[in-house]
Amino acid sequence: MVEKEGQTVLLIEHNMSFVRCVADYCHYLTDDKIIKSGPAGEVLDEPVIRKDYLCLWVRCLRYKIK
Repeated sequence: MVEKEGQTVLLIEHNMSFVRCVADYCHYLTDDKIIKSGPAGEVLDEPVIRKDYLCLWVRCLRYKIK
């Protein structure tokens, strides 16, 4: 519906499965910088981004466990 109406939605989300399902295009940011932009699947499948996101997730888990 949004695409048909010519509208844009800004979604800030850390659930990559959800982003993959709903976004056509995305930007991956880290340290206030855009690392990669493009079709959601292409951006989320980028090895550097997958590693960066996984490392961030593991650090968060360690922090919550302590």
